[in-house]
Amino acid sequence: MKTLFLCRHAKSDQNASMPDHDRPLNNRGLRSAPLMARVWKSNGEIPRYWLSSSANRALHTAQLMYSALRHTRPVEIDKELYHADLATFLKKINSLPAKENAAVIFGHNPGITEIQNYLTGHLIDNLPTCGMVKIEFDVDDWSLISKDSGRFCWFEFPRKYE
Repeated sequence: MKTLFLCRHAKSDQNASMPDHDRPLNNRGLRSAPLMARVWKSNGEIPRYWLSSSANRALHTAQLMYSALRHTRPVEIDKELYHADLATFLKKINSLPAKENAAVIFGHNPGITEIQNYLTGHLIDNLPTCGMVKIEFDVDDWSLISKDSGRFCWFEFPRKYE
């Protein structure tokens, strides 16, 4: 069994004078990430393996959650996850470390919503900022994950708790 968590970055600053990749989290995003870490913890399993887009807003979301959960392993950074499309997400998921039975990926829309829908067949119109989903797969290897192979478990987002 493999378990995948997908998390969209928290709400970011819309400063147009700054490169998109470098935009920081805004005040709402800074509040939402620790809140969602608590929600995630209350739902159970926190994976050891964390992978994030290189964009400041995604990485900062991961770091805030990491800190709130007192996680002890580093967050791996992948530049290809910055605005990744469905094919790139699937490639990254299929190449997750075999020894890890659970992982979380921090990324961006529309790709992160599209990959959730593709893997589970459970359609979500829009994974909101700092929204998370949990997907389980009845496989022993990440490379076997494909369209509709996942079981949708839950969907959480900050506005549900604010």
